[in-house]
Formats: sequence, structure tokens, C-alpha cells
Amino acid sequence: MLHAIEFRLADGTRGNALGVLILDGRTLSCALTTVEGLTLFEARSSGMAEPEVLRALPPFDDPEFARGLLRDVRTLVQPPPGLSHYGTLADGAPVCRYDGGQTITDILPREDGCWQLFTYDEQRILRTDGCQPADPGCEHRQTRAIAARSCERIGEAILPHRLDLRGFAPSAYSLDLRLLSAEPLPAATP
Repeated sequence: MLHAIEFRLADGTRGNALGVLILDGRTLSCALTTVEGLTLFEARSSGMAEPEVLRALPPFDDPEFARGLLRDVRTLVQPPPGLSHYGTLADGAPVCRYDGGQTITDILPREDGCWQLFTYDEQRILRTDGCQPADPGCEHRQTRAIAARSCERIGEAILPHRLDLRGFAPSAYSLDLRLLSAEPLPAATP
């Protein structure tokens, strides 16, 4: 898949890049390039393993950038971890919730055939007044919101032509992705 990406960071930095993504089973390979073709970042990862960074020019050379980018890509293209439960929200909207323990993912179908996705990560409840909370434990904070738009059904898959991703924690950012091309690769033969 090839996407045109417009990004905005919390500090007001804005920019554009091209994103290349290759899926091969549980292995992801991705790259960010300039529109002129300079590769800014390239990595691959199998499953939930740490990414293997093949190229990273500043400011994309921070190891947390690689982990965050692969986390975003996995969220976009792989099923969420955990057990799934189907139900409805308080407003009656249908939801599929994946409970992965420390991470919860909600997927909400939309009437136009697309979907919205929200991720929440576990956060310890801390008090700054020196008192213990009545029920010590954890709560979940929203870390990501994704809206898929202009979706096309291809076989069993739904391919969005536009994706709006908003990251909230640990730092705020937004990515607007526009699909330029996608093509299946031939299956490998032994």
C-alpha cells in the first residue's frame, strides 16, 4: 500500500510524506519517504516484536518513534489483541470490543460501510493529595482514535481510501492518510 500522509505534531510542526506498507502474514515492513523519494525511515517487525530499524534519519531516529509508528500500523491493519465481545454502547451504537488486558480496542461500524476505532491503555490511578483512592487500581485512557472513510469492500476485507488517525498519549499528533495505490503481492511458493 502507498499512502500520502499529512502529519501534525503537538508542537505545531506539520509536514507531508509518503508511506509504504508491505504486509506478509504477521510481518510488517514500512517506510516513510519524501515526495522526492528520499527514504526518511524504514523498519520491519514480526508479530509484536521490537521493530528492526533499517534506516532512520533525524528526527525519525528516536527508538520510541519506531515503536510508535509500528504500533499505529499494527492498529490499522491487524486484528486487535485480546478476546472480542459484541454489544451496544449507551447510545445504542453497535460495538466490537477487544479486551487485551492492559489495552482495550473498540471498533464501531458506520452506516457507510466504514468504521471507527478507539484504543485505550491501562493507567495507574495516582493521587497527588497523599490520599489513597477509594478503589485503588487502574483506569483506561484513550490513546488513539481512527476514522476510516471512503471504504471499498475487496473480498472479505474493507479497504479505506482515507484514514484519520489521532494519537493522544504519550504525545499528541494526527495523521491524515490518503490511499494512492494498493496491490496484492503474489503468494510465496516453497
